[in-house]
Order: sequence, then structure tokens, then C-alpha cells
Amino acid sequence: MLVPGAVPLPLPAPRRRGRVLLIGAALSLAAALAAGAGIVYVNRSPLSLDERAAAAGPAPTAAATPPTPAEAANAALKAQAAALLGNDERAWLAAVDPARGKLRGQYRSMLLARCAALGVSTSTTAPPPPGWTPSAAC
Repeated sequence: MLVPGAVPLPLPAPRRRGRVLLIGAALSLAAALAAGAGIVYVNRSPLSLDERAAAAGPAPTAAATPPTPAEAANAALKAQAAALLGNDERAWLAAVDPARGKLRGQYRSMLLARCAALGVSTSTTAPPPPGWTPSAAC
């Protein structure tokens, strides 16, 4: 009952059931997906070493990977050292461009002949000790 002269109270706004249901469904779906992902993660068994190796693919081979500049230089130095120690002139001159006859002559006479005459018997690619200075002979 209304009292004469009183203002009626406004009616409450109608509920929007559609929006509430949509939000509830989205939250339920997100919770279900999270729970499912958690179950899959927990039940996942770790791979054995063989399975990991198979999954990683074949191991790279040395032929597939080109040598670094340092590796190439080290290989050239070892080949030169082996030629010097074996007194192998042909292998010694393999590092010199055949078109540069004068340089090949210098390699032949100055370096191989003199170092062979000195009786060089060992070679190393280790860095020199502190205070070492190069010799002019070889």
C-alpha cells in the first residue's frame, strides 16, 4: 500500500541471465582445460636416453661441419711439421702456390734445407713459454 503523496520505489532491473551464463561457461571451460593440461603434464613419463637421442636426430658428422679458421690453420701447421720432421720436400712445398716459383725456391732452400741441417726432431703447436723469442735460423 502506498501512502498518498509517497513516491513509489523503482522496481529492480531485470536480470541478464544470458551474460551470467556465458561468463560462467567460459570460466568452466578454462578450468577444465587447465585441469586437463595438468593431468597430461603429470602423467607424462620422461624419455630414456635412447629415446632422447632418437628424437634429437642424427649426430652431426665431422665432414658435415667445415673446420673453423683456427682448426684449418692448426691442420696446416701440423702437416708442415710432419713434412719437416719426415724431410718430405713434396709435402713441405704443398702449402706454397705452384705459380709462385720464387717463393717455392725460398721454401725449398731456406727453410726445409736449413731446418733439416739443424736436425730438428720435434714439433709442437703449444704456445711458447713466457720470454721466448723466435730464432732466425728456423
